[in-house]
Amino acid sequence: FGVACGDWRAALALLNERHPTADGYLDRYRQTWAAMQRAAVEHDLVTWPDFPIRYQSIPAWARGCAPYLYFLPYRAPGPFDLPRVPIQPYLVPSIDAPQAEQLARLRATNNAVIKTNHVIHHGGLGHHVQNWHAARAAHKRAGGRVRLRWRQRRGHHPVSRSPSFVREIGSGARAGKGEYFRIEMIQL
Repeated sequence: FGVACGDWRAALALLNERHPTADGYLDRYRQTWAAMQRAAVEHDLVTWPDFPIRYQSIPAWARGCAPYLYFLPYRAPGPFDLPRVPIQPYLVPSIDAPQAEQLARLRATNNAVIKTNHVIHHGGLGHHVQNWHAARAAHKRAGGRVRLRWRQRRGHHPVSRSPSFVREIGSGARAGKGEYFRIEMIQL
């Protein structure tokens, strides 16, 4: 890395300077994805589907509003989308801008961001591969809906009675004075 241990600001500044050129921006996504996919297959990490991703810029019609919306770059393929959609589109931030703004966008979408967020987390081992397998494993999924149920903190007696087919899958944060919540999966 070339940065003194513990100097996180310098490390972030160095990461920001390690970015693709404007001409190589989309190719960096593609090359990183191909290398990550090869490594995952070579090391037998997962059963990799024959379902590639096409990294492309956000369409021109959406560029003006995308910064103000929760604009997802990756949308999971639905169970009935395949094999109709042989290549899954993945929308990346556009770098079409004046030179100073373009450089700021390239720094913000540096090699580390491309690799960890856009390729591994969303476009690879994370959502893309996981969602592909999940869409084909309906018989293995619990099938249900999640609901929030409040319980009293003392004695943990439910405010509302729970049917026997409800399985607790998590609990945690305090809801208010003397209460906490429990997340339950209702088996259908």
